Amino acid sequence: MRCEKRSRLARTCLLKAVQACLLFALITSSDANADRVKVLYKDEEASQARVDLIRQAKSELYISYFVVRDDASSLSGFVLLLDAADRGVEVKVIVDSFHLDIALPYIKALIAHPNIQIRVYNRVSIFHLLRAFKRNHEKIILADNIHTGDLHYLTGGRNVSDKYFGFGEQRNFHDLDIYVHGRSAVQARDEYFLQQWDSELVKDISLGPYSATNMEGVTCLKAKKEDDLCSRQIAKRKAAYQQALDDIGRRRQAMIAGQAAGVDWHLNTRWDLIAREVGEVKFLFDPPDTRKSDKGIATQLYQIIVSDTSIKHLVILSPYVILTRRGAELVTTLIKRGVDITLVTNSLNSTDNLLAQAGYANDKGWLLEQGLRIFHYTGPDTIHAKAMIINDGESVLIGSYNFDPRSAKLNREVGVHFHATNDKQGVVVDELDEMLQYYLSSSLPIDRNGIAAGYDREHPNASTRKKILLNLLRPIVALPFIHRNL
Repeated sequence: MRCEKRSRLARTCLLKAVQACLLFALITSSDANADRVKVLYKDEEASQARVDLIRQAKSELYISYFVVRDDASSLSGFVLLLDAADRGVEVKVIVDSFHLDIALPYIKALIAHPNIQIRVYNRVSIFHLLRAFKRNHEKIILADNIHTGDLHYLTGGRNVSDKYFGFGEQRNFHDLDIYVHGRSAVQARDEYFLQQWDSELVKDISLGPYSATNMEGVTCLKAKKEDDLCSRQIAKRKAAYQQALDDIGRRRQAMIAGQAAGVDWHLNTRWDLIAREVGEVKFLFDPPDTRKSDKGIATQLYQIIVSDTSIKHLVILSPYVILTRRGAELVTTLIKRGVDITLVTNSLNSTDNLLAQAGYANDKGWLLEQGLRIFHYTGPDTIHAKAMIINDGESVLIGSYNFDPRSAKLNREVGVHFHATNDKQGVVVDELDEMLQYYLSSSLPIDRNGIAAGYDREHPNASTRKKILLNLLRPIVALPFIHRNL
């Protein structure tokens, strides 16, 4: 009898242990699959998040960017990519061919590594001149995670350049990114990046004079003297290549020693643990070609907003605001529903794009007539963030998409859509509110006459040169062909 009781007790304990394990597995599995986000509007966080994502990559690192400048930020990126490749990570990079400003010796230093591939989007050709207007405006880093094994990514408005992280010598670009951990990362990899990677418009980058053939002197086989022009050119290329390798090596040493601004090599932040659980994250993107179909991001954004009949408040944050036909329809539809729309954009003083600002100047009066509340960022820096926030976070859209014809009809764009209010503690909503207050604190409300509050003129603080150019450009950008390409 006593043995039988012990046996029943053992079975009961075993059953409870199994139930506890199953419950724990269920909870941890649910948490692992939940979508989590972190809003990154502070330069130092956005910079460090990129460092950590690349440093923590386990086997996959896929990157796509619009602009890559020749400065310290990109040099730090080269060090991080080479470090990842040395760990066995497969690195694939897509850069818009029109905005890649990196010298070829540095590109060669990267693709000389067997684990790194670099391709360019829509190489400019005299046979497809009109296609040259269509660019790869995307900004995304997608990687697996050495801690969890699953995927996470970072996307938003920042390009690869010092001025997008607060290190610009003159004008900086205040921007917005979002870190995402969850199921949408698989879609971002399989349906977006890898499809784009294999598309006909993405080609391997050409090294030109720094190709293996030219660097090894195959073209100089007929040279009669060792010191002829061809040999001297090859010697200069080899010296430039060695200089690039030395620069990358010195930057690596500085980063490891903690002497590189904006980079903490050893921090190793777990962004998947910092991020907050929200509603389902949907990754938005354009098809992998130059056609902007009804399945593209412009249509997706339009349908998300128009189909949401619960909207009471909409905040649009965009550096460039130029109305397309659909954009005007969207504003009209929402105003008829009684939606309160707030627009935060650049002033003439803060803008970096006078053509876009001239297009906005042509539309501003109509927007004010519709009842929009408009705020102009005063500068001296520039707003470059792109977001739409519905009902204080009930629905949020963050990405690379500007409120203009280029994003709607020409450029490839990416973004995410999620519900921040699913974060029960309201942390993400608070982050969004802090981000908006950050921009509004340096902005002025615009009255119905288009005048900034506290001033008696339309463009306070803007230079006379900018004012003259704006007035000259306004009739030009109103021309249909020009307007479609703003």
